[in-house]
Amino acid sequence: MPNGVPTFQVIAMARERADIINRFTTYHLGVGARRVVIYHDGPLDRDLRHGDCVEHIAVDDDFWASMGLTRPEDNNDRQRAIYDRAVAACPFDWTLILDIDEFIVAPTPLADSL
Repeated sequence: MPNGVPTFQVIAMARERADIINRFTTYHLGVGARRVVIYHDGPLDRDLRHGDCVEHIAVDDDFWASMGLTRPEDNNDRQRAIYDRAVAACPFDWTLILDIDEFIVAPTPLADSL
């Protein structure tokens, strides 16, 4: 916790157009997320925003093999496996798990509320 201010990342699993995902990443970086990680349950779009604080991960056969798993059929099971992995690897104080259409709104800087 640098300077006593909690750090956080935002993660989501998505199968959406690039403009929707880019709006999500831009917004959450703007409210203080140190990193936004999008797990794509579909192909990666070439128009996705990239940068040091944004990571896009293709949830394909190679992804599942790297976890020693086959792709779960049930969406909830896929999310659980992905989010467990993301939380375990998080270098920040907090991980916020959101749907791609959810935006955290707070009357003060979000880190102050964590």
